[in-house]
Amino acid sequence: MKYFCIPADFKCDSIDKICELNDKYTDTDNKVVETYGQASTVEINNSCRDCTLMPPVDLFQLEKYICYLKDKGLDFNYTLNPLCLGNKELTTEGIRSIYRLLISLKNIGVDTLTITMPSLMEAVNTFDLGFNIVASAICFVDSVKKAEFYKGLGVSRIVTDPNINRNFKALKRISGVMDGDIEVIVNNMCLKNCPTR
Repeated sequence: MKYFCIPADFKCDSIDKICELNDKYTDTDNKVVETYGQASTVEINNSCRDCTLMPPVDLFQLEKYICYLKDKGLDFNYTLNPLCLGNKELTTEGIRSIYRLLISLKNIGVDTLTITMPSLMEAVNTFDLGFNIVASAICFVDSVKKAEFYKGLGVSRIVTDPNINRNFKALKRISGVMDGDIEVIVNNMCLKNCPTR
């Protein structure tokens, strides 16, 4: 079965439309099961998605959205995937900030986090709050060795490097390491092997 994860626009109308499509195409192997995004007004809000281009969303609005989403049988994946936190995740105050955010996210119903930084993955694992961790596409997982590294960090799913989307042998090998739990970006706007990526 093919499961799809799409960006959140944080509108209940969009969730209704997703459910209509899922109901309409029950005879196919395709289904939207998850949306992803992040709050733009929290202490740690830098991510792969530019927050200035996203709708402003605070934790209260995000909680309402997640509640509606889950009532419809869909999941939410919080993108906590900055490339760098300036080593704040290695400081006492930085760890406290991360912990406060994670507790807030857990309290509003977030179960899954997409993360890029290994140090942040380790922090999430240390807190042991029960999050599922997804390795971001920005981890550029394109080999079994990289997949094994992230699996060792407790990752349950990997978004593979978009440059290998058509390398079915590599995808199959990575899938074998991850017991089938891999994800590919099907609408990547970057050029293949883009030198400025």
